[in-house]
Amino acid sequence: MARKQYYSIGQLIIEDSLIITPDTGPATSIRIGDWVASGASGKAMQFTTARNYYSDGQLDIFSVFGESTTNLTSAYSAKCGRFRHIATGSSLTVAQETYGAVGQMCAKGVTLTHLHAGLMGTFEGTGAAVVLNSAYTTGGHACVTARVGGHANITATTPLAGFLAFNNGAAAIASGTLSAFATSVASKTYPWGYGFYIPSGTVVAGIVMGQKSSSAAVGHPIGVQNSADSAGDKAIAVFCDDANAVLASDAQGIHSRCLILHAQTGAYGMSSLKGHLRVVASVTPSASKGFYGTESYLEASGTYTIGDGTNLVIMGAAAASLELGGTPTLAANSVACGLHVSGRTLPASSTGVTVGVFFQAITQGYQYAFGFGGVGSTDGNGLTTGSDSANVTHKLACYIAGVGTRYLHLFSD
Repeated sequence: MARKQYYSIGQLIIEDSLIITPDTGPATSIRIGDWVASGASGKAMQFTTARNYYSDGQLDIFSVFGESTTNLTSAYSAKCGRFRHIATGSSLTVAQETYGAVGQMCAKGVTLTHLHAGLMGTFEGTGAAVVLNSAYTTGGHACVTARVGGHANITATTPLAGFLAFNNGAAAIASGTLSAFATSVASKTYPWGYGFYIPSGTVVAGIVMGQKSSSAAVGHPIGVQNSADSAGDKAIAVFCDDANAVLASDAQGIHSRCLILHAQTGAYGMSSLKGHLRVVASVTPSASKGFYGTESYLEASGTYTIGDGTNLVIMGAAAASLELGGTPTLAANSVACGLHVSGRTLPASSTGVTVGVFFQAITQGYQYAFGFGGVGSTDGNGLTTGSDSANVTHKLACYIAGVGTRYLHLFSD
């Protein structure tokens, strides 16, 4: 057995390259400090202010400094470190974990109060003006970049991710929030422009949660936690407010916009937002509950005033607006409407009732004053309209496709 030899070198200068080749021994490696199980200390290199070598507050155990001073063209990739792990072998199954590089932060019995991570990537602009003009128009600058190559050789029976957050815990954390992805800022005066940005043409489906199925439980589970006022019973939760200030523009919690650029002559339609509830089991709740493809809910409390008595102010759980600018042409049997209610498949017979629009007062004594209301009609075919008696009618104008306009006269006992 070869005898271990130790050398003490105050400073080692290598002007060209240091190459360590594999041999037949059990371990050929470069180690700085030593590893101890269970987060014990005493054998690792100690961080002290004596390591503040450049007086910049950076304490390093191992440092590599490189620089680019000439344009080497896009034929090259310059990096300060390269770690390449090759998994190879004819019909080889690799069950061990394999990584190109690992950064690890081990915390034991401490309180962490600043920035802490197993691995950190930074992008810094300093000195003269820095122009970000990547050859990739969708963006090529980042603190951390994930790149996938060799697509034709990959068979992904399980997903291949550009970024994977893997929760290795066997139990829940003692307290607090565990997030796969989060944003933070040093100053709220300069927040991120976007929390999550997907440039056009870079993905097929922007965000996918769960899998579509009508039999297997492969969707994202919701309603399994009794947390109606938190995010536990929602697949996607968005909580917004007015920042406790007067609005500077119209605001929406979620804004979905689709654009039709090409004449649509096929057999398909488009909607900017779709809610879809599919039922494949009996719905018999023990309390009065609703099940909807889409639900809107407006809640108000406290002491407040709606409207100033002059301007029309409308508060509603849902709104539908119709704007037909330009020079539209509505062909025969075509309808432009603010609200469309259709029944695709309805039961032939039932002891219940199927209706297009249904009004309900959850609490008796707090009924709607009117089932329908309207304002601004000038042809007398609206619902109840305006304060001008010439514009008020007691009939409801209905358009029936293929038939035309018909009027429903309302009577009261």
